[in-house]
Amino acid sequence: MRASYFVEFVVLIGVMFVVAIGAYASVSCEVEEMVFCKDIHEWEHRYQPLDRTTTFSPDDQYVYCFVEIHAEEATDVTVKWTTPSGELYHTDSYELGGHTIWSLKPRLAIHGTRVASLTGTWKVRVSLSRGFGKTRQFKITGQPSIEFSPPAVVPTPFPMQLSEEKPIQGREEEPNDSLKSANLIEIDSLIQGETYYHSAQLFDQDWFKIVLPLNKSYWVCMDYFGTRSLFVQDATGDLKLDLPYKVFEEHDLNHAILGAFHQHYTTDYEKDTVDCMSAFEVCGPGVFYIRIFSERSDLVYSVRVGTSLPDWVR
Repeated sequence: MRASYFVEFVVLIGVMFVVAIGAYASVSCEVEEMVFCKDIHEWEHRYQPLDRTTTFSPDDQYVYCFVEIHAEEATDVTVKWTTPSGELYHTDSYELGGHTIWSLKPRLAIHGTRVASLTGTWKVRVSLSRGFGKTRQFKITGQPSIEFSPPAVVPTPFPMQLSEEKPIQGREEEPNDSLKSANLIEIDSLIQGETYYHSAQLFDQDWFKIVLPLNKSYWVCMDYFGTRSLFVQDATGDLKLDLPYKVFEEHDLNHAILGAFHQHYTTDYEKDTVDCMSAFEVCGPGVFYIRIFSERSDLVYSVRVGTSLPDWVR
């Protein structure tokens, strides 16, 4: 009987070993390297981390998180930056193809931003939809070399007139690549800009802020020009033109809102380009943010928030 128990025990251990090996083999993607640095050298779509460190100063320009991923198949990647207080500050997202090694360089601006005041230990989590991720920490320590004194109090006649954020006129002002630096745009004013595509490993983005005063429908109207790589396959396998912008409400910046949508585009197959016009409904009143981003193509765009549908829809 004892020999029988021993045989059963050995068989059980063997089965558990095989299952463990199979589970490990099923992981098709993994983070091979994850380091923090102050700068990145780029050549031929390759990255090399420079000045590696886990300690940064409020006067440093950026924290770069250099990540190298071995992907046997396509995978989605998210990089989440969490403040010392546990607040999710920012998320970067990527879509990677398979059968290759990818290098990513998400970054966080420090100098001149709110990040400079959030000293302490930050956490960065890299997650893969088809593999194991990694979590690393870095610190921001010290005080900025330049401290801004509070503005002088100037007597103001009653009633006090509150200063309003000044809308931009014409071309977008830089930088506006984060929610904190979003440019305020007026209703029915035309704004122009560009976003840039970088070998499917990182992408550019522009943020805009709109204040809608009345309880009515407004329309975010975009005209953008890029390559036909903006076309993607939906769940049915049909091609559709990807929408390179999202709209968020100020009180819920984690989820893009849904609304009525109109789209019209023309393609030039010889030049491999597409010119698209779209109109997205937003209902006031409220404060909203528009995020314009490029993950597949360089874009040249214009955006207008209007009180009525554009003529091409009619």
